[in-house]
Amino acid sequence: MAGMPGRSGRKPFVPTPEQRSNVKALAGLGMPQEQICRLVTNPPLDVKTLRKHFRLEIETAEIKLHALMGNFTVANILGMAPPAGTRAIDNQHARASLLKFYAKTRMGWKEPVVNRQKEPVDGPIEYQDATSVRQTIIDRLERLSQCNRRLDRFWLPVGDWQKSRDWYRRHLGFEVEFEIPDRKTVAMRAGAYLTMFLFESEVLPCPGISFAIPVDDVDAKYEELIAEGIPFIHPPMKVFWGYGAELCDPDGYRFRLWDEKSMKEKGGA
Repeated sequence: MAGMPGRSGRKPFVPTPEQRSNVKALAGLGMPQEQICRLVTNPPLDVKTLRKHFRLEIETAEIKLHALMGNFTVANILGMAPPAGTRAIDNQHARASLLKFYAKTRMGWKEPVVNRQKEPVDGPIEYQDATSVRQTIIDRLERLSQCNRRLDRFWLPVGDWQKSRDWYRRHLGFEVEFEIPDRKTVAMRAGAYLTMFLFESEVLPCPGISFAIPVDDVDAKYEELIAEGIPFIHPPMKVFWGYGAELCDPDGYRFRLWDEKSMKEKGGA
């Protein structure tokens, strides 16, 4: 029985939660098991006992740490809420450096080679600051896109990510690309080239901001949603931006529905 003396006169070793946490942290940092043994207990454990009682921590610690670091990096690059137990990076230069690091290591991006005039060995050395790096990335993306420029993704905070996901999927026909449940985030395809990321967070008023959504037939879409009990700001009608209808999602974001045919026929001056 655990805690009772055995034949050797010693009590069987039973790890405490604190010891498991310490082994997880040390193994995740890549510390050799022989050294971990010296830090977990006094007197030290032997490696065989360590592997027997802390097998799960040893096998998964590095994977979990990499996942945490990856989530932390992406969250700070995108300006999203960081993982629990961590703090967001407020320094914009540091976030730009993270973006550069991620682009290099995960996206295969390389800095352009620039021919510079050679300087004397004892001459000044110039370093790019984070702002220059960020501008370099922006310039490169613009060159790659050339004339085919478009907004391809945006992030929207919502009060309940699952409720919003279902609302957009059912009423506007958006498709789910992927979900990250532990981050309360979902990516939804809002068209051929546009992805909308919904993440659960505080929703602040956004007066004056509206999203235009093309549909096949705005009058038919209006009748369909009205029948489902969806309230509209106004039905399809001629307004300053053309012809269409306006409604709000569960968080109060305003959407303008329109179709190409009625816009041409009824939306002109």
